[in-house]
Amino acid sequence: MFVALNRVVNNRERYYHISIFITLFGDFCIERRYGAVKNKKPTRVIKEYCNSLVEAKKHYQKLFNAKISKGYKVTKTFNKI
Repeated sequence: MFVALNRVVNNRERYYHISIFITLFGDFCIERRYGAVKNKKPTRVIKEYCNSLVEAKKHYQKLFNAKISKGYKVTKTFNKI
């Protein structure tokens, strides 16, 4: 699963990417990348691990809802794991 979010604050465009993927060990990783669109590299990359897909999806939804409430708009989605 992947979602790309964008918003503009003080004439600066920001992005936030959230993705879930399965690791080699069978765990699920939630990766968050965010930063300014003008920068080549992300400001920060955060990886969190969950034991089950259900747990990972709950955390993903919680992060997604928090970003939408801050004014981010969805620009791209991909819903396959």
